[in-house]
Amino acid sequence: MPCYSLPDSIKTTKCRIVCVCRNPLDTFVSIWHFFQEFEACKGIKPDMEMMEKYVDKFCSGVSPWGPYENHVLSYWKESKQNPKKVLFLEYEGLKKEPRDHLKRLVEFVGCPFSEEEEKGKVVDEITEVCSFKSLKEMEVNKSGKVIFGFENKALFRKGEVGDWTNYLTPMMAKQFDQMLEKLKTAGFSFEYYQMNSS
Repeated sequence: MPCYSLPDSIKTTKCRIVCVCRNPLDTFVSIWHFFQEFEACKGIKPDMEMMEKYVDKFCSGVSPWGPYENHVLSYWKESKQNPKKVLFLEYEGLKKEPRDHLKRLVEFVGCPFSEEEEKGKVVDEITEVCSFKSLKEMEVNKSGKVIFGFENKALFRKGEVGDWTNYLTPMMAKQFDQMLEKLKTAGFSFEYYQMNSS
């Protein structure tokens, strides 16, 4: 849910918020795989036409979580205004520079690495244990079910940056331009992600 929709019990207490944002195209593709599961439960086999309709909905802000850009901007702005309360990270940055992002995270929660830990293997070991590959291979994430009967393994598909190019047509990708422009107009741009739909 967007930052402004959080209950006061979260906003007014000392709890800290970490928001991990992902570029909208990969975000959509990830959500699309869940949509397909929902449609399959109704006996509907999703096709390209249905995907185009979902792209239209997502890009126009019709989503269970509201408009994507509002969600991103709410946490990004709050992280700028209240950096001790909200840490805003990009998924692409986590993938590209996991050690640096891990250090930012532990400092944010008030448990920075000691000099000894940084010189040793602690940072690398935590980075490895928390990697997408490692989490995907954990038994707890390979079995069991989560909300709506989805299997836990559905939460760990590929985790790749730029995988949207394997699913979205150039015309679909173009629909995201307006959303990205709204973000840019507000002062936000993805630091670690460059869109290339050509």
